Amino acid sequence: MKVEEQFALVLTKQEEQSKRISKGNWCLNDIHALVEDLKAAKDEFKQWRSLVDNKVADTHDWINSLHQQLEALKSSLVATSFYLLGD
Repeated sequence: MKVEEQFALVLTKQEEQSKRISKGNWCLNDIHALVEDLKAAKDEFKQWRSLVDNKVADTHDWINSLHQQLEALKSSLVATSFYLLGD
C-alpha cells in the first residue's frame, strides 16, 4: 500500500473516530440535561410532599378532634339517657 493510501486510510479512520466522539459528547450532554431535569423534579416533589404531609397531619388532627367530640357527645347522651330514665 502506498504512503498516500495509508495516509488517506488514517484520515478516514480519524474522521470516523471524531464523529463517534462528537456523537458521544452529544449523548453525554443529553444525559446531563436529563439529570438536571430530574434534580429539578426532585426538588419540586420535595416541596409538594411537604405540603401533602402537612395537609395529612392537619387532617389527622382534625379527625382526632372530631373523634374526641364524638366521644364526648356519646358520653353526654348516655348520661342524659340515664338521667331521663332514672326519673
